[in-house]
Amino acid sequence: MTIPVLLRGFRYCRSATFSLQLDAVIDVRVLNRGALYLLMPLTDAGRSWLVANTSGAWRWLSGSVAVAKSYAGPIVDSMVADGLNVEV
Repeated sequence: MTIPVLLRGFRYCRSATFSLQLDAVIDVRVLNRGALYLLMPLTDAGRSWLVANTSGAWRWLSGSVAVAKSYAGPIVDSMVADGLNVEV
């Protein structure tokens, strides 16, 4: 199932249907800053995932990983597949 990455305010969580979960703990928040997307870890699990999977390829800015718009979707898909809760 393809996850629509650019829907603002939706939370993609650990479930087979990727339904909206309002009570889930968010591991990573995705912020749209024009040409860049910031992946902000909110939990230790989110931070650990970002450190392990984005090392060397992207820059950390103010506690977030900055990625180009074209990379944000595949990264979010990978985070969700690995069981993280992501808010876009």
